[in-house]
Amino acid sequence: MGGLQKILSTLEDLGLAVLAISPDSPEDSAKLKDRIGTSITLLSDPDLILMRKFGIAFKSGRRALPVPAVYLVDASGSIAFHFVHPDYSVRLDPDVLIAAAKSVVKE
Repeated sequence: MGGLQKILSTLEDLGLAVLAISPDSPEDSAKLKDRIGTSITLLSDPDLILMRKFGIAFKSGRRALPVPAVYLVDASGSIAFHFVHPDYSVRLDPDVLIAAAKSVVKE
């Protein structure tokens, strides 16, 4: 999330709303937001309903977890760009996200 926070103002200047969704409870999400000092809106999906619909939930032992994913949704509500990686340690390069966002905004 640190990489996203660093480019947040650029994304917002392009007119994008930035949301992060995690399986953490709303209380834990609020604690995380305070701890890392982010202004990104954090949403909670503890039952992984949305993550399962997007096919980005995986089993880790007895628990299901999401894989890293980024979606850009255009003004019509269609997914215009997505990045999903099964390795939780691999994140989308912020420069790639900015380029994709600029492309989506132009359309």
